[in-house]
Amino acid sequence: MLVLSLFGCLDPFPTDRHDLVDLRIVGMRRGEAGALDAYVWEGPEAWSAIAPERVWGGDAVCVEAGCTLTAGRDAILTVTGNDGSEEGVLETDAEAGSPILTGHSIAVDGDVATVRVDVPDAERVRWMAPAGTIEELDATSTTFTAPGDGVWPVVALWLDGHGGAGWATIDVPVGVVGFRLAVGTRLLGADATTGGLITTATVEASDDLAGVMLVDVASDDGGVLDPVCGDGAAGWDPNSLVERRCGRDELIGKRVRVSPSVYP
Repeated sequence: MLVLSLFGCLDPFPTDRHDLVDLRIVGMRRGEAGALDAYVWEGPEAWSAIAPERVWGGDAVCVEAGCTLTAGRDAILTVTGNDGSEEGVLETDAEAGSPILTGHSIAVDGDVATVRVDVPDAERVRWMAPAGTIEELDATSTTFTAPGDGVWPVVALWLDGHGGAGWATIDVPVGVVGFRLAVGTRLLGADATTGGLITTATVEASDDLAGVMLVDVASDDGGVLDPVCGDGAAGWDPNSLVERRCGRDELIGKRVRVSPSVYP
């Protein structure tokens, strides 16, 4: 059993903490109105067929809509996936906040990328990836050496030193030919693009690390779509898949609404 505390050390993993290759609670946070959230990784891909089960305990208060935690209390998260189970403890105090990402940059030179995040309220940033090599440079940046051409997810986890945390999965393109749809910090393969700011598309399985691409891309006509795991006020969030809030099996074939830009 792994006990992970965001108030203290994040190093007690069976592999190097930079390497996302096993079942792991990457981070936990208490967000707006005390809402609890977590980033869970499992296996070598940026997706799981079925999302690992999450059970919040300790001082967490859970209802059908989700779980919350009062400042100064502790929550225990148990996740169970194909690789077994892990447990993490989120400890917060009255000073804990929710540091926000205000910007990021990627500079690629050959197979080496320098990735930087701007999180003004963070005390430290730690970096992880499922492949390649991470070499942290300073408090906010890292180099990532890719193992080959492709779009590689690099994860930044930032901590405020009081139990507050945040994270982002930043897709790094190396030797990529053709366009992608950029949704936030993610780059998704697609069969087309549109001139509209809001797009609808069907989620299809892909054989790359992301595990999904968008097909039948069309300008949004404002029609009603069936609810999909990962939907929010701004549309479908592809981070719901990599953070294991959703499983790929429940997304394939579903129509989603996104607000992308075109890369490059």
